[in-house]
Amino acid sequence: MLVKDGTSTVNVPADGVRWATALRPSTLAPGSYALGVELFDARGNRLGHNEFSFAIAPPAEEQAQQP
Repeated sequence: MLVKDGTSTVNVPADGVRWATALRPSTLAPGSYALGVELFDARGNRLGHNEFSFAIAPPAEEQAQQP
C-alpha cells in the first residue's frame, strides 16, 4: 500500500547535500515501511536510487498493555 508519493525540486551542488523534503513518521501507524528515493538531473536522467526499510513501534503505553 502506497502511503505517500511526491516530488521535490532542489538544486544540489556537485558533491553536495540538500534536504528535499521531510518525512513525518509520527503520522504513520505502527508497522513496517519502506521508503524509496530517486534522484534525477535537470534533463530527467536518473542519477541514483535508494530504498530504506524502517519500523514504527506503538507508543510505550500501548506496548505495556499488550498481554
